[in-house]
Amino acid sequence: MLWYNVEISIDGGREIAGPAFKFMYYKDPKITEIKPNAGPTRGGTTVKVIGSGFNQEGACNKTVRFATWEVKPFNETLDTTIWVKSPKVHIPDSVVVGVALNGQQFTKDIVLHVKDDENTFEFYNEPLISYFTPRSGPNIGGTEM
Repeated sequence: MLWYNVEISIDGGREIAGPAFKFMYYKDPKITEIKPNAGPTRGGTTVKVIGSGFNQEGACNKTVRFATWEVKPFNETLDTTIWVKSPKVHIPDSVVVGVALNGQQFTKDIVLHVKDDENTFEFYNEPLISYFTPRSGPNIGGTEM
């Protein structure tokens, strides 16, 4: 792990203010799959972001972004998995999902100008059911509707 001590000066380096802090570099995390890769616009879908490099030393503010909506993991993350709830959106659409280990620099789309299957989540409007038949069936299930 590469790191540097960082100190602050407000007078061009003549006087250093405060103690030195350790600044760490880490490798960019990678996303390989989103499960499930779709959910309703009302949000709340439990989404498993699969990839690598999610638990590196120096990670301080893990954040997952769905287009411009940012969410925090709701469960302890593994180096290969982050669990989040999809945000509520107003318009159904396919969006790029990104991960940041510091809440600022997010992973990029793999191919520019194309939404890649590996890091795309699709928001959809929930269907409105207005009629179905039959209206009842046996409690063992299996009734075709």
